[in-house]
Amino acid sequence: MADSDASVDPTGKSGRQHFGFGPFSTALVTLLAVLAGAVLVNLAQKLFTPHDSHSSENWLTVGFCAFAAAIVSWFAAQKGDRLAKSAIAEISERERLQSELRHILSSVRCLLWHANVVQDNGDFLWETHVSHEEAAKKILPIEVPPGQPFADAWYRCKIQEDSIRCDANAINAFRTGSPGYRNEYRCVLDSGEVKWFYEDVQIEHLGNRKYYVIGACVDITALKTAEEKLDEERVMLRTLIDNLPDMVFVKDTQSRFVLENAAHLKHLGALTQDENLGKTDFDLFPREIAQPFFDDEQEILRTGKPLLNRIEASQDRDGNTQWFWTTKVPLRDSQGRITGIVGVNRDVTAQKKEQEELNQAMRQIEDAKRIAEHHAELLEIQKVELAEARDLALASTHAKSEFLANMSHEIRTPMNGILGITELLLSTKLTNEQHDFASTIRTSSDALLTVINDILDFSRIEAGKMQVEVTDFNLRTVMEEVTDLVASNAYRKRLEVACLLPGEVPERVQGDPARLRQVLTNLMGNAVKFTDKGEVRLEAALLQETDADATIRISVIDTGIGVPKAAQAKIFESFTQADGSTTRKYGGTGLGLTICRSLTELMGGHVAMTSEEGKGSAFYIELKLPKQTGVEQNEPHLAPELMSNLRVLIVDDNATNRRVLHEQLASWGCKPEDATSGMEGLEMLCSAAETDNPFRVAILDMQMPDMDGEETATRIVANEKLSSIPLILYTSIGEYGTAEQMRLKGFVAVLTKPARQSQLFNVMLSVLGDQKFHNGFAGSVAAEPRKPLGLRVLLAEDNEINQMVAQMMLDRFGCETRMVETGKLAVEAIYESRFDVVLMDVHMPDMDGYQATEEIRRFESTSGWKTPIIAMTAKAMPGDREVGLAAGMDDYIIKPVRPDELYEVLKRWGVPEGTGDAHKGTGDRRASL
Repeated sequence: MADSDASVDPTGKSGRQHFGFGPFSTALVTLLAVLAGAVLVNLAQKLFTPHDSHSSENWLTVGFCAFAAAIVSWFAAQKGDRLAKSAIAEISERERLQSELRHILSSVRCLLWHANVVQDNGDFLWETHVSHEEAAKKILPIEVPPGQPFADAWYRCKIQEDSIRCDANAINAFRTGSPGYRNEYRCVLDSGEVKWFYEDVQIEHLGNRKYYVIGACVDITALKTAEEKLDEERVMLRTLIDNLPDMVFVKDTQSRFVLENAAHLKHLGALTQDENLGKTDFDLFPREIAQPFFDDEQEILRTGKPLLNRIEASQDRDGNTQWFWTTKVPLRDSQGRITGIVGVNRDVTAQKKEQEELNQAMRQIEDAKRIAEHHAELLEIQKVELAEARDLALASTHAKSEFLANMSHEIRTPMNGILGITELLLSTKLTNEQHDFASTIRTSSDALLTVINDILDFSRIEAGKMQVEVTDFNLRTVMEEVTDLVASNAYRKRLEVACLLPGEVPERVQGDPARLRQVLTNLMGNAVKFTDKGEVRLEAALLQETDADATIRISVIDTGIGVPKAAQAKIFESFTQADGSTTRKYGGTGLGLTICRSLTELMGGHVAMTSEEGKGSAFYIELKLPKQTGVEQNEPHLAPELMSNLRVLIVDDNATNRRVLHEQLASWGCKPEDATSGMEGLEMLCSAAETDNPFRVAILDMQMPDMDGEETATRIVANEKLSSIPLILYTSIGEYGTAEQMRLKGFVAVLTKPARQSQLFNVMLSVLGDQKFHNGFAGSVAAEPRKPLGLRVLLAEDNEINQMVAQMMLDRFGCETRMVETGKLAVEAIYESRFDVVLMDVHMPDMDGYQATEEIRRFESTSGWKTPIIAMTAKAMPGDREVGLAAGMDDYIIKPVRPDELYEVLKRWGVPEGTGDAHKGTGDRRASL
């Protein structure tokens, strides 16, 4: 390529000077020259001819010739002057045109170029020149290195794939003899901005494989942007039209279909636009139906008047008569010319039938009136029945909204007993196993309670009213609780269950633990349900971390039946499962994954899955969780020195179980090693016993092929060199006997699957004999004793189980309790005595809690004493709290009641009698809620 063409003078100046003679001056000079010549001729004659021969004739001849020459010279001078003036004018015009060309190239945003191209051995060699570099830089502002032509920099800034396409177009034009070609390509400016250009190229075929090429380029970036915007608007308009319930279509001036929406295609039984494209109503309907349609449309095309809101008859694809509300309007172009018809149809067949039935009923009524009076009476009775039916329908609608609230109340009432008794049980002295059982009951009850809440919230999800909380929680605790919850079902199916949380994943985060627990419980429950052999594991991975937050992926991975590819795209839709056979075999409503997706999106994350049919699935959620502030992430257990560099052998045939135990032990400074079978474990123990650093602890899985954990332990105990090694049995709940039986088999401790980190830590310390660091459940697990409240409490509750639970909690709080079964008895108790706090159930016979509260407040308005009244109810629907406060209650506790919550509420509201003006300011505390 060559540099820019300099054929146009950029200065606009010329170095030429023009000289000319007038006609008189030219003639005079010519005449003098002729006379001078005549004189010289005459002198010559005198010298070389006789003196007397024809002297007078010679002078006459000379004079005539001189005169003739003067005349000719004068005419020549005139012609020469005109030619000189014409040349001067032509040069001036050329300079003017050059100046105008320079101005046009400077003002018009166009890049002009030309090139000489030679074909040599199949290659095309280009010598390209840019006609005006300054103008080119305006349209293509790129930096040109010194000494390099602009054309080279222009070629380099083209995007490679576009440059290849442009070269291919040029080569094709050369080879086919085309007079030119057009290109659209992109260039990357020095700033990184990408611009679009349109190029029109003309080719002059010079022959002998030589070509002269000239081209012009313009910036079409704005046009391309407008086209992209137009495409987006077209897609948006198409989406809008296709999702309208009404049928929309467009026809040309010959009443041929050119566009239809999805509803119209469905009505005509077509799957794609192409099936009806170019067809008329005559191709789709009988002539008696199609002809009126055609006539109406041609009338609209002729007159330009729209057809509005007409009821027309048509047929569906099965030949059934249908009625449509139709509107057709002319379609005009930008010049106002009619180019077609736009139509909208709405199926009003049902309304039409109803109208016909109504008309028929009216006729029958008129006939009945004329026939007999009692028919009119029957009609009145019929009207009353219709009104009653309408009222029943309205009542049924209202009952639907009340149903969930009542179900919530009825389920929460026994749940209050279960959770309350479990909480009280956990506050007593229990063995590790008993505590695990009770904790599982509590966790399962919590999960059930969460499900109840989610059922209530399902309508809120669809209405977009679901709210999520942001509170501090421990991610490990949530994951381990979920794993414990599904463990029993998994082990009944002989499945391995594991929970993995690598050390780099932050544990102390913020979010909604209840919603997260529900999502993971649902995914884990599905994994167990659809897996018949193998394992199910819950694991977390850190994707991204900053000082303020962490993006974490939590995966549920199974070795189950998998999901077919055809079903994966819709697996998260409502009421969807892989296929009908899955539903029949495994059950389920198909709502679980829909709720998981909705809740995950509410928490700011997303859910996805991968699966291979017959090999298993992996469902995962990704969440960006803020870190807790002011705390140390993943605070390690205070491991004693005796665990440092402690060699521990893990014997388990399952790789996931080995990985879980290995990571947890390594985090405390231990040196764990793995064996995949009992025989391999024995060999490793024997080899290590011959060294100075034998294994100090061995963890044996119970379920192993060839040699299970019990047989392995028996052989270890029988070996004198190995008998002193403490053995820990790693097994599922219910797969071991009593502690004495395990001791006789050689085990010193039992670790139940899936092993929580805290449980493994406690077992290791117990085995190593370091009770100073023991923080497990071997002794009493009673919570730190609370300060007795010393309150006189009136408990109004009609359910015996709830009475017992509340009574036991209040006794533990050091309260004196009087119990009544109805709201009326609660009012009478207030009349008789004073109480520091009233715990008021809402649903009670004779008089409910709201009525009782209103009656108590009326009594207290004259007594000068105000008792704090706390609602203790299973009503958990939106607005229930506000109703209680409006009735005069001071606070609100939802069943099932947690001891900690009840204690805090009593502590906040209850002031023991005799400590001064106990309940002054009650209203202020209520107002602050």
